[in-house]
Amino acid sequence: MKSVRRIFLLVLSFTSIAIANAQVDSAKAAKAKEKLIDTLCSCISRTDPSTVKTAEDAQNVLIKCFSTDGLTQFVEYVQASGMDLTDTKALQDVGQKIGFELSLKCTALTKMIENVSKDSGEFKKLIDAGNVDSTEKKSSDTDTKQPKEKSN
Repeated sequence: MKSVRRIFLLVLSFTSIAIANAQVDSAKAAKAKEKLIDTLCSCISRTDPSTVKTAEDAQNVLIKCFSTDGLTQFVEYVQASGMDLTDTKALQDVGQKIGFELSLKCTALTKMIENVSKDSGEFKKLIDAGNVDSTEKKSSDTDTKQPKEKSN
């Protein structure tokens, strides 16, 4: 009976430690995400919003900021979140979520979006560029609708 109690206490201890570690990781991930958003916003803020007139201009600013200032923080956030750096779909999803949060918290990005939205065609391009799933679906739909070759 004492051995069952010891095993139970041992399992309980390991479970408690695992839960405590998971909480530390989520706190670390939250801090890493905030640092990433702050870094990206700081980078975007260094760009004069009046120079961003097209969806391509806006994408170039975001890509530049992600690939220079934000890359290290992005990797830290992904690792702290326990995600696999080789899972492209998960990384795209995370990128979209970060972009959405960034659009809510970064006034410099909001100003860029306002400049692009003055031309509704450019704004649609910007929205479509952020919607990876719909563009992937459109390209896969066109692939499947090609005419079949006739066999002789």
